[in-house]
Amino acid sequence: MIIVLIAGIAMPTILLYQFRSRLDLSVWLWGMALIAGIFAVSIPILSWQEKRKKRPLSFPWPVVAANPYFSKGSPPKDISLEGTLTWTPEIFRRTVKNFVRYTPTGRSHRRSIYILSLIGASGVVLGAFFVYKIALGGLGLIAASALLLAFAYSDRVRIPEEIRTGARVRWTLSHNRFKMNPIDVSESPLERGSILVSRKEFQLARARAIVRTPGGFIIWPDDLIEFCLPIEAFETAQQVESFHEVARSCVANYVYESDADR
Repeated sequence: MIIVLIAGIAMPTILLYQFRSRLDLSVWLWGMALIAGIFAVSIPILSWQEKRKKRPLSFPWPVVAANPYFSKGSPPKDISLEGTLTWTPEIFRRTVKNFVRYTPTGRSHRRSIYILSLIGASGVVLGAFFVYKIALGGLGLIAASALLLAFAYSDRVRIPEEIRTGARVRWTLSHNRFKMNPIDVSESPLERGSILVSRKEFQLARARAIVRTPGGFIIWPDDLIEFCLPIEAFETAQQVESFHEVARSCVANYVYESDADR
């Protein structure tokens, strides 16, 4: 962001200085207004970023006030479940949509992308206006805004290569122990695979949080690295409900989100 600010200020300043002998007072005033506009937009953004760094860290998952189905100290229901999932780009997009919609981390990421894109697009329009008024004076703002748009675009969620190639995973839940393994290890090795297709094994009762969404489950194990179990990973609707009952009975921070709640 600092580089964008410096570029946005330096370029119109240099251009104005190079053409100083052919510019009248109004052009100089427009140039100063341009630089002031860049400051007016950039300084609040930098200040906001600094305040965010000093803010105490919040949980990346939704926090429920109370889970009436949580039975602390009682053994969870001994239900054995298993399923297989073949990842596709369509399933991945729906999973990302649910993550963005139902988790604080996802909503924050979406909000940041929207804000950066809006500022970048506004800067391009304003820069074009200055180019129309004072020839090359607005190119600096256009360049800085283009960098901001490029940064926002690069920060989007991309489809991992494993998902594009149709990676498959098998999961089981037995005696409160959840396991997930890639079926084709050569396509999704542990050291290079996406977290969506990597090996996992943990006690479900030790999960920090679980969110049920219309598209499946978002799970934060004890290692705090979330992963998603889409609805397509279950063979029947009864399996979904069984997993739901077990999870909400053994995880204190279990959140059930549905389209009816939104």
